[in-house]
Amino acid sequence: MSILLHRIKKAIVSFQKKNRTIEKFLFKLGKNDSDFLSLFQHYLNFKNSKISLSEIDFSSDEKVWGILGSYLQEIFPGLEKFEANEYLLFNQDVQSAINKNLLQSAIEHYLKSGLREVYLGQRALNGSFDKESSFDSLSLNKADFIASDYIITVKNTLDENIDKHDAWDHFIKKGFSLVKNGRLELYPGVGLYSQKNYLQNFKDVAPQLLLGRVTSPLEHFFNHGAREIKEGRRKYNLTENRYLYVPPIKCKEVESLLRTFDYNPLISIVMPVYNVSPIWLEKAYNSLVLQWYTNWELCICDDGSTSVDTLNYLKQLQKKSNVKVHFSGLNQNISLASNIAFKESSGEYIALMDNDDELTIDALFEVVKVLQDVNIDFIYSDEDKLELTGEHSDVHFKPDFSPDMFLAHNYMSHLGVIRRTLIEEVNGWRTGYEGAQDYDLYLRVLDKEPTIAHIPKVLYHWRKIPGSTAAVFSDKNYAQEAGRLALCDTLERRDIDGDVVNGLTPGTYRIKYSIVNQPLVSVIVPFKDKPELLIQCLTSILKYSYAYDNFEVICIDNGSTDKEIKEIRQLYQSKYKRIKFYDFKGPFNYSRINNEAVRLYAKGDFILFMNNDIEVINEEWITGLLEHCQRKEVGAVGAKLLYSNNKVQHAGLILAPDTGHAIINAFKNQNSDYPSYFSRLHCISNFSAVTAALMMVSRNDFDDVGGFDEVNLAVAYNDVDLCLRLLEKGKFNIFTPYVVAYHYESASRGLDDNFTKLNQQRKELFFLKSLRKEHFTQPDKFYSPNLTQFSEDFMVNKANSHEYLSVRAKGFYENILYDKKLKDFSKKTLTFFSHYDRDGLIDDYVVEYLKRLSDVSDIIFISTSCSVTSHNLERIEGYVCHLIFKENIGYDFGAWRTGITKFYDQLDTFETIIICNDSVYGPMSSDFNPELELNSRELDALAITDSFEIKYHLQSYFIAMNKNVFLSMGFKDFWFKMKIYEDKTTLILKHELGFSQMLTDSNFNIGAIAMAEDIGYVNNTHIQWERCLLEFGSNFIKVELLRDNPCEVDINNYKKVLEGEFSYPVSLIENHLNRFV
Repeated sequence: MSILLHRIKKAIVSFQKKNRTIEKFLFKLGKNDSDFLSLFQHYLNFKNSKISLSEIDFSSDEKVWGILGSYLQEIFPGLEKFEANEYLLFNQDVQSAINKNLLQSAIEHYLKSGLREVYLGQRALNGSFDKESSFDSLSLNKADFIASDYIITVKNTLDENIDKHDAWDHFIKKGFSLVKNGRLELYPGVGLYSQKNYLQNFKDVAPQLLLGRVTSPLEHFFNHGAREIKEGRRKYNLTENRYLYVPPIKCKEVESLLRTFDYNPLISIVMPVYNVSPIWLEKAYNSLVLQWYTNWELCICDDGSTSVDTLNYLKQLQKKSNVKVHFSGLNQNISLASNIAFKESSGEYIALMDNDDELTIDALFEVVKVLQDVNIDFIYSDEDKLELTGEHSDVHFKPDFSPDMFLAHNYMSHLGVIRRTLIEEVNGWRTGYEGAQDYDLYLRVLDKEPTIAHIPKVLYHWRKIPGSTAAVFSDKNYAQEAGRLALCDTLERRDIDGDVVNGLTPGTYRIKYSIVNQPLVSVIVPFKDKPELLIQCLTSILKYSYAYDNFEVICIDNGSTDKEIKEIRQLYQSKYKRIKFYDFKGPFNYSRINNEAVRLYAKGDFILFMNNDIEVINEEWITGLLEHCQRKEVGAVGAKLLYSNNKVQHAGLILAPDTGHAIINAFKNQNSDYPSYFSRLHCISNFSAVTAALMMVSRNDFDDVGGFDEVNLAVAYNDVDLCLRLLEKGKFNIFTPYVVAYHYESASRGLDDNFTKLNQQRKELFFLKSLRKEHFTQPDKFYSPNLTQFSEDFMVNKANSHEYLSVRAKGFYENILYDKKLKDFSKKTLTFFSHYDRDGLIDDYVVEYLKRLSDVSDIIFISTSCSVTSHNLERIEGYVCHLIFKENIGYDFGAWRTGITKFYDQLDTFETIIICNDSVYGPMSSDFNPELELNSRELDALAITDSFEIKYHLQSYFIAMNKNVFLSMGFKDFWFKMKIYEDKTTLILKHELGFSQMLTDSNFNIGAIAMAEDIGYVNNTHIQWERCLLEFGSNFIKVELLRDNPCEVDINNYKKVLEGEFSYPVSLIENHLNRFV
């Protein structure tokens, strides 16, 4: 026994000594000047090893690992076997050093610096982490599981109801796989798990993995990270609007569609292969295996690969029932290999896929969903790029089919799915166009005028492997020339006279169309006074007229009074026969001025509208517009306009339906050489509209659509309206970056900076949206629904960024803190009053509001911030019938929903109900009676004010409704099916505007006491607050107006106005405002 004890003690001492040595090793490794090899040599010496690192031959990765691997794993128990190929793939700097003979092998770098850098968080840790493959292989602590939060995320994402007792079992059976694969948040707000992102954001996890304290990143995330993120102790290093690919969920709706598709075509994926790493080939294949839609086949042609690994993998793949592999035995080229793979296929539709890329799991499902319309011939989707680290980047959210943009570069690219017969008709891929072989195929297929569908979703991940076009594309790239040749052939096939030259950025092109018959161009320049601008404009026209001589200039004087104008007119008319001046008498009406100029004076076949504050700065100002405008399929053509500081003023106009501004000036205020989203600033592109500040249109097209709208759009948006009418005629509008001019915007007429001009502008915007309603009720087809409507530079929207959860609909849930009935209902009107106060108070002005309202209405008081104190309760209990204090879920509409759904069964006992909040002071009149106001106007729903902002709606701070409304099914569905959104803009669109949309769709008569149509199309509660009160009897004044005054209007006399006209105690307002001083 004593011998055994001695051995045990000796083993313990040895173990402790070893541990102390490792601890000392790790401590020294963390110092700035540490050298891994020196420290490792000391450890080997401690282990009595005879290995000398200075004598190691680093030329063989496997041999070095065989010698040193076990020792390294003693120090780092979590260290996986070194895989040289994987290390080089994820560390291109190492590959570069080997290529330059600075290193012998990957493992030399790994030992000399790489492993230390990983341990210190300076280099990403890469590994397979196979233990993440199953739940049982990880040590996940049930005690760390937050069941209540998991239940919420399951409800919000999967629309499944589970209770606390079933949450863990649900996680094991279903949730684990979804969380692991980044398809379900573990808890609300912690984000989707991504192994690579998690390791890159949290550098402290790698050492714990190396030391074996956790077995995988997912284990750390579950046991520690998710809770720390939720509590704010651990934060992702994210930038605003950074793209995030959010994997789709196979929900019940998807499963139902898959079962009920009428058309289930076989999709053949054509894939040429040459010496690709089996790592990427396997990932490509696995992305097909995971497809929701399963009627597919993979057709591969190996183009004479010499890699044994590639060939062995393909031989294994060939055994799969839905995989066909042809081994050509000879390296020919990608086009011939594609044709061979195509001949192996039997599908009705052909999908093009590179051998190192991946499809999203819903890709073929989305394709077949579109193909339920059996007339579709050609489908393309959005795509992103897949970094070697596994991150998604460079997302390309594309427009719907844009023919001119496609002739500038192959924006359609991936995923492309084409009807088989079309590929057969054009004889497949052509040799001699390698690098642009798919572009050439697409161009020839488009010659057949197929029916094209665009799926605005990322369905394709294009892997960025060094040397591929996904990683880099230079203008010296062979692919650039191949694409140019493909376009030259296209012009010849389509009998188009023109040249193809490289574009302004790599990967892009310009088709220079020949001008046919040198037609006369009529340049129309309206002006009033500002002689310096007129001289500058005309001088620039004459200066750059040498490239095209057949034009006339028609200057329209809209009542100039400046004496210098008369002299200018005489000078130019006497000196230049091509320049004529005419008078337009009457108030400024841009549309009428230009219509009359075209009708009475213009002789040209093409009309070039030009503001007098334009200065032409290049010689293509006519030819660059005319080359497109002469094409029968083209409507309006616009130019690249710059401010005087060389910032972009105009590069195409985008429709933004769900916004107040409604129109986006693409790339406005960016530098003229700004790289821009997929080079759109530097490419000939299709847009919904272009500005008439410098715009050409054929006379026939202009007359065909009836010119500018003189009646409804006298000042603003007439150009947008014209362009949209051209679209409706089947024309395409074009922006060209090759015509450049300075635009000294509104210098002649002045900026819209006073109420009259601003109101005119807003009114005309409303008319535009009403007249061209179909364009403003759907996303702009030449933009993307995945890009933001609140920026000019094509940023991704919140749904496609790390903020995606804020705009995702969540099931409504309640957290009632206090619920008490104070007295029975006794009146014909019932009010649901929403209260919020940042300090948890019930302010004096709120008490006064409740007091005045209680004279005519029973009140249910719902607070989302108030503290349940005796003081707060005593202040209001005399005026309200029921108190509800709750968590702030859904803001005002969430509060109203709580009250309405709780008391819904009693609503039929009332004649009127009201929803209102505490964002206003009032009512100013003590005899204010909403029910009488509603009935006297013979309306079903009455607000205090309405608005045309975004689209017509009742402003929700106060709305009264009769039984027609609140007993309707539309009303019930709105409240009982209401979702909640964290994002305030989305909430407004879905709730405030959505509620008015429900009223309108249900054909209810709705209106307001102070109607915008009578007052103004601006923010009347601010800009026209005094008129609302005094002329229209609105009875309320906005808290925000007096507290913040965001519109900077004159409010100095508000006390005088209120005290002189109303009984309201103004001291309540002053006391409340003093809280914010």
